Amino acid sequence: MSKTFAILKPDLVSCPPLALQALRQILSSKLRITRMALIEKADKSRLRQLYKEHEGRFYHNRLIRTMGSGPVLLMEMGVKESSSTVDPISEWRSMLGPSKLLKGYPEPESSSTLRWKYALSDVRNSAHGADSEASARRELAIFEDQLVPFDEKKLLEMLSLQNVEGSEDEDEGAENEV
Repeated sequence: MSKTFAILKPDLVSCPPLALQALRQILSSKLRITRMALIEKADKSRLRQLYKEHEGRFYHNRLIRTMGSGPVLLMEMGVKESSSTVDPISEWRSMLGPSKLLKGYPEPESSSTLRWKYALSDVRNSAHGADSEASARRELAIFEDQLVPFDEKKLLEMLSLQNVEGSEDEDEGAENEV
């Protein structure tokens, strides 16, 4: 397959400067984003499909609620031609770090992972990644109709505009407060 599916979660994407830092780390890695979608709020029925394997676990509803709380960046990724022997799933999971926030603490190799840098908790852990080829296929199929060819310039503009638009909305709301 040579592809993986990844999501930058609302806790990261809702803070554009941090999302841009994470995106730069991805772009400078062995991975290549092939398709993407910046979604204002993910549809909860799609999220339930995505996290079906966690159904019945104590954190399932919190995970769905958190993932549907704000903007997400969906990404299909492969590897750069110069890294053709690299497995994109393993590479992405290595970049992510442990899903349990403190599991990798205080291991030095964990300090450069996306989750170590940006996670707020075990659920709000900044990013998602498929754990196998079968999962990557299944997860890509859930969001297939939303993914478009990757355009770095357009994505950087969208993330920057999101910051500006968010600031304006907040300013307008502040003026109307009594």
